[in-house]
Amino acid sequence: MAIKKKSFGNLWQEIHDQLQISMKKEILTMREILANIHQEEILLLGNDIKSLEQILHERSELIQRLGNLRSTRISVTSKLSKLASTEDTIATFDEIFTSSETLDCEMLLLRDQILALTDKMNSQLKQNQNLSTKIQNHSMHEHMHLPEMTAKPRKNAIITYPESTSEVDPRS
Repeated sequence: MAIKKKSFGNLWQEIHDQLQISMKKEILTMREILANIHQEEILLLGNDIKSLEQILHERSELIQRLGNLRSTRISVTSKLSKLASTEDTIATFDEIFTSSETLDCEMLLLRDQILALTDKMNSQLKQNQNLSTKIQNHSMHEHMHLPEMTAKPRKNAIITYPESTSEVDPRS
């Protein structure tokens, strides 16, 4: 599908600029969230529960901000898609920014950064979840007390002799 952005004049450029700004803000917020998730890992390893609560609170605010930025990006992308669409088809992000007339490497790079950061955040969150589970399991095992043994353990014999009397006793 050939997208003719020139036919839309300034409107195309304004919406394009809005999308670019929104995506850059989204990437910055995602980087902050990723740093926050890395801090969580460090605090989990240090068993710093008080600081961990603060980090999780900060993350909830960052996630809320990210949600707002994503809503803006979706809205602006939808506007561009409507401009680029025909009566028969709706233009996708790739179609808008990879057609021969509107090849926009920066927008494609921004999208790739968003995808890469999403993968990194998901990976780090899984790692933190596994770490948290291991720490909880370890602390549960530490708090479980085994009963004290009152009887002395029996010493095992090094050499045993057969019980039957029909065999020859090696001591004789």
